[in-house]
Amino acid sequence: MNGSEEASSHPSQDKNLCRQCLHLNINLSKFRPNPSDDDPLLPGVLALDYDPAHLAQQDLGYLDEIYRRRHGCSLCRLIFDATHGGSRRIGLDGLLGGLEGGEARVPCQLRWVLDGRTLGTLGQLASSNRPLTRRVIISTPKNVFPTFHILPLGTPDTQGASPTFTGRQIPPDHFGVERIKSWLDLCLNNHEGTCTKPAGRPFPTLRLVDVVDENIVELTEPHGLEYATLSYVWGGQMFLMLKAENREELLCKGSLGPQNPLVPQTIRDAIRLTRDLGIRYIWVDSLCIMQSSSEDWARYAALMDKIYSRGVVNICAAAKSEASGGIPGSALTPRRAVQYTASCRNIDLVAVTPVESLIEQTTWNNRAWVFQERMLSPRSIILVEDRIFFQCRGATWSEDIDSESTTPVWTLDMADAPLQTFRGNPLRQYAEYVELYTKRKLTFISDRLHAFSGIAASLAESLEASFIFGLPNAFLDWALLWESAQGGKKVSMKRSSTYYLPTWSWCGWNNAVTWRMSMISGTLINLHEWLSQRTWIVWYTGHAPELNAVDADLVPVWHPSGNPNQVAHHIRAWSGYTPAGVGSDLFGRMRKPPCLTHDNTEKPTVPTRDAIPRCLHFWTYTAHFQLSRRSMSTPTFQSDIGAGLHRFGILDARGDWCGTAILEDTWLSQVGAVLEFAAISEARDFSMEELDTWNYYVPQDKTSLDWYLFYAILLQWDAESGVYERRGLAKIYQDAFKHASFGPGLEWKEIALG
Repeated sequence: MNGSEEASSHPSQDKNLCRQCLHLNINLSKFRPNPSDDDPLLPGVLALDYDPAHLAQQDLGYLDEIYRRRHGCSLCRLIFDATHGGSRRIGLDGLLGGLEGGEARVPCQLRWVLDGRTLGTLGQLASSNRPLTRRVIISTPKNVFPTFHILPLGTPDTQGASPTFTGRQIPPDHFGVERIKSWLDLCLNNHEGTCTKPAGRPFPTLRLVDVVDENIVELTEPHGLEYATLSYVWGGQMFLMLKAENREELLCKGSLGPQNPLVPQTIRDAIRLTRDLGIRYIWVDSLCIMQSSSEDWARYAALMDKIYSRGVVNICAAAKSEASGGIPGSALTPRRAVQYTASCRNIDLVAVTPVESLIEQTTWNNRAWVFQERMLSPRSIILVEDRIFFQCRGATWSEDIDSESTTPVWTLDMADAPLQTFRGNPLRQYAEYVELYTKRKLTFISDRLHAFSGIAASLAESLEASFIFGLPNAFLDWALLWESAQGGKKVSMKRSSTYYLPTWSWCGWNNAVTWRMSMISGTLINLHEWLSQRTWIVWYTGHAPELNAVDADLVPVWHPSGNPNQVAHHIRAWSGYTPAGVGSDLFGRMRKPPCLTHDNTEKPTVPTRDAIPRCLHFWTYTAHFQLSRRSMSTPTFQSDIGAGLHRFGILDARGDWCGTAILEDTWLSQVGAVLEFAAISEARDFSMEELDTWNYYVPQDKTSLDWYLFYAILLQWDAESGVYERRGLAKIYQDAFKHASFGPGLEWKEIALG
């Protein structure tokens, strides 16, 4: 903003509208759906009895045109305030600067979206309940400015016990602690089925900060103790931490009080907020883990899921990138909260930025460590620069929208919230968590697995699995189908390092990963059936009793337990491996490896070489194929594969296209090279993104079989350590493995994959 003339934190006194905005016919009825009593299930705009044509998406023109009209039109003024305040790249003329070609015009769109749906007991939309309200969404196709919503501004008289989904005026300097208390009470009293504290064995001992006596306390078996947790960004500056040399001092009453200048402002504000909420204790990692003790750090790292999941509330200090920054709006650190409002045809309107949009902009949200802190906590107070939000597994509430309810309600503020990820299928939840987590940054890449350990521990029971380098062992064949979502490099560590991370797991790569639907869709029809009938490898791992051990024991990845006859009735479509039965392998599979050679003798499956720590040991088929630029995708079905990646073709020894792989674009320099691939499981078919059968003819695609492909790992030999490393995932015709490998040809081979 340039000067007070360009700031608009109060309702505009100019109620006039330009011709463009008059045509929108904004009125209160449009914010309140009016369903037909005769047809309560009639969806969307068809159930409306007023002006449905003007509810469709409309082009508002360009921002520069809107900006020029802002002095004579209150709605244009509101759009100006919200867009110019939300983007530093847009000038006062409404043009986008900083581009190579000079300046660019920014198109602007408006659409009405239904909001406020009552949920059923399982968190699903209740079919008998109509949407309670509607919002205006202002956006741009180019995402130049953050999308924002326009709502009617309510008053204390209109905002009663039931949610009105109207905007709410907020204090500019300090947020209200009473508001946070009311959110906590609503959740604790009404969300018993979704946000209950998990049961479990009590902590043997737990360090906490006593917010009344202002010191660290060490409590023995603190069963049922109520405490808050803190999630924040440390930043680069050093600040007060618990160490062996200051432990006795910090156990003294008052040691963390105002007289101690070394306590960073964020922690000081969190202590005060916890006390104001009536909670006696708070867990702060820098003060509750002995930072000078690797043993103490390891102990608490293993307890992260319990520490955060059993807290009453997680205070997420998301506003600042340093611990010294404080919590804006708290009692000790003021804020400057601005609301953009306008009066339009006697309706007071307010512009509201979506919850996740504000959170996503923070440094806090992009840190890998805080991801599990947010996901494991049953409820969180998220404090950004000028807003506070409440999130739990049953609701998302904002201080500037009246949406609190004693009954479960879905609102637009819950959109894109990580806590709302799919919870019915634990494997799908695992994949979504990994995809969200790997997008985030770590100061020390060696922490890539440690910062996920709490999430893994929380999912282990529902998956009925244990984790091996971030992959659930009960689903290993499927978990290995991860791919890079963007270009990246393997984690650079010596194999002898205590913190070495293997390339066969996503944790061994410094990039975001995904389970790409075009690759895995065939496995999801019936995952357990695929694991039982389309996989064959008996996986072993080199298990070292100590992290830095040189020697390792060869153990199966899957450790079955129980009687297969007793667990049969528990098997579902997404179940993992089952206990071994008569005639099955260790993973409960009755099938043998596919027969690709004329030699019908039984093939070995138990590795013979000495176990290597952190390696996967197994037998399977390998073959050699040529990397090609020849992609069978077309623009019609092409998908966004991520920055730094390229879709390659794979050619067999006959010169035929036989498969595809998405690899880092650095592999373009290897086009024409013959590479080794290891078949790891069967794949159903190619998606249209991988092979557009409407435009390309491939002789091998006329097979009558359903499962005629292999999932295959691209191997690269590491001569220094004497093991293979994973470089990518491909889909390749089984027939090409069988008949058209480059030399040395098809082999049943023992592999150590590091």
